[in-house]
Amino acid sequence: MRAACPLPPHAGTALSIVYLCIAREQVTIKQGRQPMIHLAVLVVAVHLVWLALVILGALWTRGRPLWSVLHVLSLLWGIAVEAGPWPCPLTLAEQYFELKGGWAAYHGSFLLHYLNAIVYPDLPGWVVACGGVAVCSLNLGVYCWRLRSAMLLRKTRH
Repeated sequence: MRAACPLPPHAGTALSIVYLCIAREQVTIKQGRQPMIHLAVLVVAVHLVWLALVILGALWTRGRPLWSVLHVLSLLWGIAVEAGPWPCPLTLAEQYFELKGGWAAYHGSFLLHYLNAIVYPDLPGWVVACGGVAVCSLNLGVYCWRLRSAMLLRKTRH
């Protein structure tokens, strides 16, 4: 027996966006496998929050040295995953839960699968990957500018 994927009542969250994408594709879940699908959706939501932190983190980290270091490390990780052959652990977790839930897991990166399908239809994967690297590089540029400004300020004080 197959049950339709229910939509959550709390619209506007990352989970509801993912559920709406699932519903749009009219995906059904086999009875008894819903927990695995819900875990896959939760991983997707965590992935979306992670991406938002990577993309917009430089706006939030000013004056927070520990968060700045963590954000720079996340940017370097993002560039390595997009430009290198290494898969993202969140993508692997999502694919695992999808397979255990009875769905055919996608192959490739999270960005390529979701953003390409939703935001950038008909763009080659290398374009999406280059966009990801460009966003991370732009954020790193903000940190370089902040560091340079701080160093110049210290020079003028001495």
